[in-house]
Amino acid sequence: MIMQELKARTRPHHDRLEQLSHVGRIMDGSLTRADYEQLIRNNYRVHAPLEARLAAALAADPIDGLDFEARRKTPALRQDMQVLGLDTDDRAAEALLPEITDHYQALGALYVLEGATLGGSVIRKALARNPHLQDAQPFHYYGVYGEQTGPRWKQFGRLANERVQTPEHAERAIQAAIGTFEAFAASLTETIPTV
Repeated sequence: MIMQELKARTRPHHDRLEQLSHVGRIMDGSLTRADYEQLIRNNYRVHAPLEARLAAALAADPIDGLDFEARRKTPALRQDMQVLGLDTDDRAAEALLPEITDHYQALGALYVLEGATLGGSVIRKALARNPHLQDAQPFHYYGVYGEQTGPRWKQFGRLANERVQTPEHAERAIQAAIGTFEAFAASLTETIPTV
């Protein structure tokens, strides 16, 4: 089952990204507005080019039942940037992204994005309690699926487990997931080259 293998093989990358994303400070309410703005800005920097890459790969090698367009997070990030008064940053993370040319690699990258959305529902509640962020609500990105968060995660897991059946395909998905975690980590540590 690829979902279990993805979780096991990407755990160190997940944990590192969680630390860089200030999850502890989000949960204890000490995240500042500047930190939140950095999170939104950096999520946008990675999501925008990554979603473009995913769209191209899935157009060439589609996954029936995925509905990738409904899973895009860039529109929600743009809404949050508007609420925060931030301009979109031209330092997109294209150079940091993993190769994504088929649906196996797309599933690996989407594992990271969909997992973040699942965790985002818990993060959204913590952000809503933070006194520094009251004027930043309603946190579009962290609540992007609303009540559909759980069902969409289950649907994604089912599709991934159905599609990825060989060790070679599993390795393609895992390497894309690791590369995606690393792209987000690099973005948060400000290693994006200026364009």
